[in-house]
Amino acid sequence: MKMGLIKSIINKKEIFLTNEKIEWELHLNNKFQELVINPFNTKEFKIEGYFRFPSKAIKKVYAFYFKSNNLAMNFQKEEKQLRKQDEYYQKEIIKDFANEMFLIRFLTKETGEYHLNLKVTFKNKVIEEQQLVFNVKENKTSQGKGVLKVEQRHKRNFIFENGETFIPVGQNNAWYTSSTRKLDDYRVWFSKMRENNANFTRIWLNTRSFALHSGEKFDNFISRMNNVNELDQVIELAIKNNLYFMLTLLQHGQFSAKVNPAWKHNKWNKENGGILSSPEEFFTNPRAKEIYQQQLIYLVARYGHLENLAAWELWNEVDWTDNFNSFNVVEWHDEMTKFIKEIDIYGHLVTTSYKHLKGEGFYLKSIDYANPHSYDYTNLNINSELVKVIEELHGLYKKPILHSEIGIDWRTGKGTYQKDPEGITIKQNHWGAILGGGAGGGMNWWWDSFVHFGDLYFQFKGIGKFVKKMNMVSEKYQLLQTLKTVKISSSQIKLIGYLLDDRSYGYLYHKDFKYNNKVNEIKNVLVEIPFNNGNCLIEIYNTTTGEVEETLKMEVLNEKVSFKVNILSDKAFIAIQL
Repeated sequence: MKMGLIKSIINKKEIFLTNEKIEWELHLNNKFQELVINPFNTKEFKIEGYFRFPSKAIKKVYAFYFKSNNLAMNFQKEEKQLRKQDEYYQKEIIKDFANEMFLIRFLTKETGEYHLNLKVTFKNKVIEEQQLVFNVKENKTSQGKGVLKVEQRHKRNFIFENGETFIPVGQNNAWYTSSTRKLDDYRVWFSKMRENNANFTRIWLNTRSFALHSGEKFDNFISRMNNVNELDQVIELAIKNNLYFMLTLLQHGQFSAKVNPAWKHNKWNKENGGILSSPEEFFTNPRAKEIYQQQLIYLVARYGHLENLAAWELWNEVDWTDNFNSFNVVEWHDEMTKFIKEIDIYGHLVTTSYKHLKGEGFYLKSIDYANPHSYDYTNLNINSELVKVIEELHGLYKKPILHSEIGIDWRTGKGTYQKDPEGITIKQNHWGAILGGGAGGGMNWWWDSFVHFGDLYFQFKGIGKFVKKMNMVSEKYQLLQTLKTVKISSSQIKLIGYLLDDRSYGYLYHKDFKYNNKVNEIKNVLVEIPFNNGNCLIEIYNTTTGEVEETLKMEVLNEKVSFKVNILSDKAFIAIQL
């Protein structure tokens, strides 16, 4: 027997355009309250939207439960100057409107007529269907490039759906610093990052911030709606500041009683009303896996339409969980990544992370890129070490390598700052990884007590400007450091970078330059690299500012080009065939 629940369907836009979010509000009548169901469990209740595209393809998107609120901010000047003088404490006052509804969010690149069939299911029975027809016009001002994919020829880099290269430059911004800062932290961090050409961040669903199952129940997130609404606003801030983001869905501490322990308070724990006797059961308990898939459905429904969503990261450092069993964890990852790819119609990248450089899960075909972590770079020249690490990892996994955590001190940000007050490691993490065969820059931890504390955002500026000129889509792909025909006149100077079809990107650095060791300038270093015969333009870059310091035009003979440059700590260049 059919039972109508949808009272009204509202879309606040009059004209639908490509590359813009289309959102429908599904307001339900009083009969919905009488059902007494968990709105986050699609086995009990679900609303699905079946979209028939102009191309006749049909794709399904889930509607998700939404409860609106109003966030009012009370700003207060800090009494203690622990941060910058122009920053304020923020006290968040939430006025809950209790205005519940379901939302469907959708993004399209096709123009033409769409048919949307809304299907309401209660306990495996379809109780209502409604049809909508809408037209999408071309968005002539849109900069939409599509979601990120892996470049398939060399499997080293990321590209957008339109074929453009994307090279991540940025840092972790996993959570806000306190309940008195919250969104204002992200406003400050993200604006500073944008001003300095960063384009990437990593955000956690952390117990202290946005985790869905950290409320009253592990399988019902109503008590966490204010938190997930805050996450919406953080994501909007990321989009406003041209930042792509990796969303980390689970952290090790949630399922550990030993490392950053949060198991004692985890709602999955039987002692707190959950279904698990111990953390490791999360990976093997069939009911736990089914329930967690409901959380994935919710997250994909709410955020899957976002092109700025670079990747779903299933875990942060999964091998810190209690009684870690690699086989069980790999099986779990394969099941969950395949499930995400089944429900995410946009095809976002999926990854995970381990506490060190390597992990068995990186071998899975369903994991799109390797995501190493390491804080083992104390007293080392990061540029040289990263090249070796990246080559080893790419040789193992045959997929892009992106260090989402890297540093010289895992213990404290202040300790890192004391060792590296100029942020030299931030700079070398990026130049070394990006020009050394990696998919993007190595991302520092301690964004608050290291980078923000020392106002070290400027270290993103030079590499952030340089990567905007890098096009890594090429038939030829050679690492300069592997070519015997590369010659450097000084044994103190090393070169890493790429020789591609008609261009070369290079990074020259002093082998002894480290955060704890300054070096003297070496003048008139002769650099010789292989290059196509013909006319060539060479630009020499300041690696801190990203500005061109010198431009050279020359004719290439005998398939090699040479130039001289003065090097204090490092220099970068681009050679382009004219």
